[in-house]
Amino acid sequence: MLEGKGIVKRFGGLVALDAVDFTVQKGTITGLIGPNGSGKTTLFNVITGFYRLDEGHLFFMEKSIERKSPHEIAKMGIGRTFQIVKPFLSMTAEENVAVASLFGREKHGEAYRDARKWIDFCGLEHKRNILASELTLVEVKRVEMARALAIKPELLLLDEPLAGLNPVEVNEALAIIQKIRSDLGITIVIIEHVISAIMRTCDEVIVLHHGAKIAQGSPQEVANSPAVMEAYLGRAFARSGSMNASAHVSS
Repeated sequence: MLEGKGIVKRFGGLVALDAVDFTVQKGTITGLIGPNGSGKTTLFNVITGFYRLDEGHLFFMEKSIERKSPHEIAKMGIGRTFQIVKPFLSMTAEENVAVASLFGREKHGEAYRDARKWIDFCGLEHKRNILASELTLVEVKRVEMARALAIKPELLLLDEPLAGLNPVEVNEALAIIQKIRSDLGITIVIIEHVISAIMRTCDEVIVLHHGAKIAQGSPQEVANSPAVMEAYLGRAFARSGSMNASAHVSS
């Protein structure tokens, strides 16, 4: 569904993405992990057209997207959430989602009907008329997810949807993410630092470090990768034994 070949993104002398190759298969949940500053959100910004790549090629459903604008990419079927959630604070939860539902529409009534559907899907039916400024963090994150769903994507990019949530909220959010794949048939790529959640939710995991891809494979393959262990735990720890080190990576 999504393929990157030799993706390079520079900011002056800083190489944020260094010849990254990756694939995302249709119908999967793919995790994108790596230490802070490894280039994860930069890759999302390149995929969605917020940044222009400097070298390489990007394909969505076998069509080139590397020179398209964010709204063109969204119309092709790629939706996303953002690491720093910024709802319209003076609007209700439903109104925030209706703004996204208006994308590509002319009739407000249809947008509001769709907004109510996505609000309910994300478990916020009792909060639809509450101002965004009065919502909790977990509720704002669900509004963000509902907004992304409102453009009816085929591929959904989630940027740290679990950040700041307690264990119960993490499990509830993961249930919604799994439902997006199972009930809606949407392919998902998720950036997350809650590695245990990634390992039990994702079909495949991509690992970035210093802007380069150092691993891609099943959660177990990635957890046992010496390069991944070294990136997360340090060289000395990684050399102490793959089984012991991989347990720490997974947790």
